[in-house]
Amino acid sequence: MSVKIFLCYSSNDERLVNQFKIHMMPLKRQGLIDRYDRNINAGTEWEQEIDTHLNEANIILLFISPDFMNSDYAYGIEMQRAVERDQRGEAHVFLIILRPTDWQGAPFAKLRVMPQNSSRPITRWSNRDQVFDDIVTEISNLAKSITRKADPGIDREKLDENPSPPIHKTASEEGSRQLNEEPPQAQVVNSGSSKWVLGRILIIVLTFLWVLGAIFNGLSFLASIILPIISGLVLLVGYDTLYATKHPSKTGGEVSLINVARDLWKNRKISIISILLLFILIAGGIGIYNFQHKATGSPIPNTTYTGSLVLQDSLTTNEPPNNSNSRPWINFTSQHGFCKFTASGYLVSTSANTKQNCIALGSDYSDFAMKIEMTILKGSGDGDVGGIFFRADSQAPQSYIFYISAFDARALEAVASDNSGRSLIHDGRYVSDVTNQTFVIEIIARGENIKVCVNNQCYNEFPDGAYSHGAIGLFAQSDQGQTEVQFNDVEVWTL
Repeated sequence: MSVKIFLCYSSNDERLVNQFKIHMMPLKRQGLIDRYDRNINAGTEWEQEIDTHLNEANIILLFISPDFMNSDYAYGIEMQRAVERDQRGEAHVFLIILRPTDWQGAPFAKLRVMPQNSSRPITRWSNRDQVFDDIVTEISNLAKSITRKADPGIDREKLDENPSPPIHKTASEEGSRQLNEEPPQAQVVNSGSSKWVLGRILIIVLTFLWVLGAIFNGLSFLASIILPIISGLVLLVGYDTLYATKHPSKTGGEVSLINVARDLWKNRKISIISILLLFILIAGGIGIYNFQHKATGSPIPNTTYTGSLVLQDSLTTNEPPNNSNSRPWINFTSQHGFCKFTASGYLVSTSANTKQNCIALGSDYSDFAMKIEMTILKGSGDGDVGGIFFRADSQAPQSYIFYISAFDARALEAVASDNSGRSLIHDGRYVSDVTNQTFVIEIIARGENIKVCVNNQCYNEFPDGAYSHGAIGLFAQSDQGQTEVQFNDVEVWTL
């Protein structure tokens, strides 16, 4: 037997319905269905035929649109009869939402929708052929099931047996529960495949740039976290694109992280793998950051260099008087702080929210090594720091600076003429109060390569050619209150 299918639609939607009919032609040629269709605006001479098919068809498809909703048939007795036949199991009546319209209050609002589990209008789908093909597949399965029930002895192989029709939600139930059966999967369209390939290429490129940056210049702490997250999001978008093209009846063929999030929630194994992948990427980023920005444990270089020792000073008032005039540092007082020699060392002090620089007069070094002891005597916050500047322009603030805070945060920066800093090393420890703890700091600058060591622990050497030569000096900076830093035993070699 052939299953009778009746299509009911408005004449204004005939173009869309004709596209759908093309997809149904193979079923008609196989003898699986007999299709009857009439638009509801055909005139009174067709009313009796429409009523007859509504009463006799096995499957009825209502193509919903604003024009359909504006017709008498949408609320007529005949439509109510079709709904009752569906409720009694005498017919299978489905809604196909062609164009956006308010149909929730119509008498047929509780009917099932096609494609399965989706009331998205056909015009909102990016690939209509794919969705129409999904609908025809559902109709084919249902028609085969109806045929088997009507004639149990029929040759099942000829029907390309499908054990049961697809399960549908009613339109009013959509979104309220999960169904057990997946809709038929369609082939992946070329555009989706291209997007998936593009997603994988983006992941490779991002990962390459991430590793390249870590190897050559190091990553900032934020970059070490943000780049893996971006890579993870690209991976999710690529997965979602593939999912959307495989399941257009669920997603409308559109890429949405909401769709993939729902799918990941249902597929716990994929969710766990995705979370582990993101965790590995973030942990790897932080690991590379720590490797580049933490001290590596290599010993401090020998205190004897191939070069000339040009400066050696205890920086205390006990220096012999005949040497006092040759000292590059002097006693100096400003509006917000001072630099002065004491019996304990050279003291640099500054008040809240200010910085006090103490330049070594007459110094101008290019390739050099400098070793000095530094102790933060007063400081209450991470912005209260003491440090060294070198290769400085005496007429502008541009220079390299290395500093340690009262909470042991350490940084090497290239400071521009506008006082903005570009980080080369940022070791944000923030572990303890290190006031009154002495640090032995060593700076080695050869050409564009700069190396910093603290307490016999050295950071990786960084290439930077922003500044080639200039003065050296000492400084203290405060954010919260008075900061005092003491310096002792400086040695400088030219290399």
